[in-house]
Amino acid sequence: MLKRYIKLNVILNRQKESKITKKVLLQKMKQLPVLRRCRIENKRVILRCDFNVVIQNGKILDDTRIRAVIPTIKCILSKKPKKLIIISHLGRPSGFDKSLSLKPVAEHLSKLLRRKVVFKTLSEELETPERKGIVLLENIRFYKQEVQNDSRFAYLLSTLGDVFVNDAFATMHRKHASTYGLAKYLKSCIGLLVEEEIKNLDFSNKKKPIAVVLGGSKLSTKLPVIKSLIKKVDYVLLGGAMIFTFYKAQGFNVGKSLYEPEMLNEAKSLLNSKKIILPDDVVISRSLDKAVSLKTVPVSKIPSNFYGVDVGHKSILKFVDVLLKSKTIFWNGPLGKYEVEDFRQASEELANFIALMSNAYKIVGGGDTLTLLNELKLLDKFDFVSTGGGASLEYIAKGTLPFLELLKKKK
Repeated sequence: MLKRYIKLNVILNRQKESKITKKVLLQKMKQLPVLRRCRIENKRVILRCDFNVVIQNGKILDDTRIRAVIPTIKCILSKKPKKLIIISHLGRPSGFDKSLSLKPVAEHLSKLLRRKVVFKTLSEELETPERKGIVLLENIRFYKQEVQNDSRFAYLLSTLGDVFVNDAFATMHRKHASTYGLAKYLKSCIGLLVEEEIKNLDFSNKKKPIAVVLGGSKLSTKLPVIKSLIKKVDYVLLGGAMIFTFYKAQGFNVGKSLYEPEMLNEAKSLLNSKKIILPDDVVISRSLDKAVSLKTVPVSKIPSNFYGVDVGHKSILKFVDVLLKSKTIFWNGPLGKYEVEDFRQASEELANFIALMSNAYKIVGGGDTLTLLNELKLLDKFDFVSTGGGASLEYIAKGTLPFLELLKKKK
């Protein structure tokens, strides 16, 4: 009876919160053109997706980002467009790279939709366009003009369609030709996935205390986000290689660990905030590629010939104490060099605690974190899985993104 009573109260509380959140979200969504209100019947629709997935030997290891956009594709098709052209990127190629081709994605997408998806290069589609159906273009980042946000390239892309739907939330913090540039030339709106991202990453209506667990290799790339988060959340728990810049700023020896000398003053300044929580012990190794003389030491006792590769067990217990008090948890980025199996224990321990033991509203984002949770079969234990890495962090910190601001101006 007690368990049922607790469960009922949790449901009722969430219903109350959802009503409050809904009013705020409705006001925000009114400022943005959304797919549900967009007329696309008999129109050529360009859909920008984020199919930046891990592919090895032609096999997709994690299709989370592909499945996430299926509702948007089905919504578009239900509106009877003339044709659907899908654009995406994969990795960071410098020119054509066969290992980063989207062909396996086209094949997988056909299976998920149970419909033929034609795979073509951009030049092939420009020269002999499909009259109808679904087309997935080859990796748009094979063209250097994409990341340069070249206006002529963006205009060229715009000639492929009549309406632009952007559902690539993970790229909305960047001004690229197939996102920001394309929206300047076509009637544009956001897809269903982006709507869900906006709804779930709005921390103004989330229950407090709010804790953010943040990994990352460089403090310089995370600095603006951390500064903004300090003003919005209650705790910022840090992991990843960027923690060694903080230790160096405190006067500790960090051995061979990565740190940024030019960021030491910024690190010292951040340490004045009681919201910043750092690990007290770290796992060290003589090698970054494999476990050599692996051991755990206090952060003040890292030997000169060792690398810091993971967060120590005592620090995980420290993090858990904070997370137990939290009503909302957002996690972005593994705590250690998780690609090496021996350096991922802290991330796995944290994943198991948040997924299986925390009663907080749980949000996770970032490609590496999603891959880890997918491997551990814990992804479905989170309340919301964000497809954005840097974009989700920027949205949480600023409450908007460059692409969303462009749409508001156009409207």
